[in-house]
Amino acid sequence: MNAAEKVARHRLSVLELATALGNMSQACRQRGMTRTQFYEYKRRFQPQAVSLCHTVSGDGSLSHSKFNRR
Repeated sequence: MNAAEKVARHRLSVLELATALGNMSQACRQRGMTRTQFYEYKRRFQPQAVSLCHTVSGDGSLSHSKFNRR
């Protein structure tokens, strides 16, 4: 695992902690970070999360996951 992967895993773990706790502020306090940093991490992971929510159907076309719809 290279340095970039370690940073990405750390950032993702903060987002997962906030989800598990159900409280973003508490997760930030536990990790010693600001809410601004948290929202920056969240913004950086959103484009990747959207791309992961796509599936390829049998005919090769992309379809959106039901979780990606708003």
